[in-house]
Amino acid sequence: MRLLPKATSQRQKVYASRELADEAKTQVEALAVMLTDMGRRDYGDMCLQQIEWLEARGLDADYLPEDDSSSVYRVCVCEELPIYDTEPSHYE
Repeated sequence: MRLLPKATSQRQKVYASRELADEAKTQVEALAVMLTDMGRRDYGDMCLQQIEWLEARGLDADYLPEDDSSSVYRVCVCEELPIYDTEPSHYE
């Protein structure tokens, strides 16, 4: 069994059984929730700092490039490595 966090850089670990993989998944999911929440807070803080910076200089929001948004972390247990879409996003 493989445990795969889905991200730009994917990591995997092979487990001897589905049960072991599911136990690890539960632990990693808790970490993923925490990291996703931290990412959202950090992103919100960054946006607030950007707004304050723009306002201090009398600039419009269009002065800065659009952000990709906060990070999101996901985990899956699978038999085979999944194939992810590697096409550039509309931001690239």
